[in-house]
Amino acid sequence: MNNWREIGPITLLQIQREPMKEGTTTRVYKPDRLAQVERIWLTPAGVTAELNGERVFDAHNAHHPRTRNTGANPLSFGLTGYYAQMKARFGDHLTWGIAGENILIQSDILLTEEDIQGEIAIRGADGRLTILKDILVAPPCKPFSAFCLGSIEDKVEPHTIAETLRFLNNGTRGFYAAPASSDETEIRIGDIMLVSE
Repeated sequence: MNNWREIGPITLLQIQREPMKEGTTTRVYKPDRLAQVERIWLTPAGVTAELNGERVFDAHNAHHPRTRNTGANPLSFGLTGYYAQMKARFGDHLTWGIAGENILIQSDILLTEEDIQGEIAIRGADGRLTILKDILVAPPCKPFSAFCLGSIEDKVEPHTIAETLRFLNNGTRGFYAAPASSDETEIRIGDIMLVSE
């Protein structure tokens, strides 16, 4: 039986209706493809949500027609503490959720390597736990780095992009995870993220 440490409540849930990077030679980050929702459903294939009364696949769900699922990224999450760092460095256009994560946790805690080596769980209002496994740092991409800088990829000096990528790494850009169970689970705004101790 795990002992759990509370990280914070879910303050935002969203899906990427379509992949957020567009273009071939110059890729542009498109945050208008995000849709905020009140709840999501998670399976090993990825996330779905309800939009306009219809179940819709997140772009990282294996069943999305233009899927960006790699097998390691069915779910993504971030924490508001990292957003505070991004805003301080890049400005107020780094609004909550703009990095495209499915789940945003309200917390000043920054996760350690030890935290992500263990289990993470989401506790619902009814006490049920959704256990997450295979936690990975989500590597930042050049289009998002350029977006942070208020530009597009081919208009930013390579060394500036490289510095930005370094800054956004180690969890600042977010994390990937997979559900430990093959059953579909529902996650709602207000559910609590926990880390095993």
